[in-house]
Amino acid sequence: MNLDLVASRYSKGVFDACRGDVRTLTRVAREFNQFENIWDKGINELFCNPAFKRAERLRVLNAFFNDHNFLDITRSFLLLLEERSRVLLFPEIVKNFKELLNDLVDRVVVTIISPQEVEGELLTEYRMKIQGELGHSALIKQIKDPDLIGGIKILVRNRMFDGSIEGQLQRLGDTLGMPRSA
Repeated sequence: MNLDLVASRYSKGVFDACRGDVRTLTRVAREFNQFENIWDKGINELFCNPAFKRAERLRVLNAFFNDHNFLDITRSFLLLLEERSRVLLFPEIVKNFKELLNDLVDRVVVTIISPQEVEGELLTEYRMKIQGELGHSALIKQIKDPDLIGGIKILVRNRMFDGSIEGQLQRLGDTLGMPRSA
């Protein structure tokens, strides 16, 4: 079976289990972020490595739940993933879950790529302009790209708006019919 489809079914299942309650959905998303943080720090090895038995994985999960006071729905869901050997799909499930939540609250995730972090008034200005253009609230993620020389790139859903100097030069070259360099 297609693993993306499986992940989307699990994310839809936990989303539906929250019954449209935005507070519960937001808390589950926050708890997923907490688990995702330790996932990125190496706990995924616990689930990938067959040397670790199920009892040990459950002990680690329950200790984590107790330390972080997770909702029963989040606990049950993560235990279900472990029981069905689907924990490795967790990152994709979280991505799909967050998309469902953002759609529910009419929010768009916007990624700003710049050579340095955008702060303060400039970030507020970008957010207001983006929200005005999209007609949705915008959740801004920032990525620093030191190789980017001047300007910014903005990624909205699957569209890239390239306001970098490199992008401007490429568009100018295209207009003039010049071949692109590699």
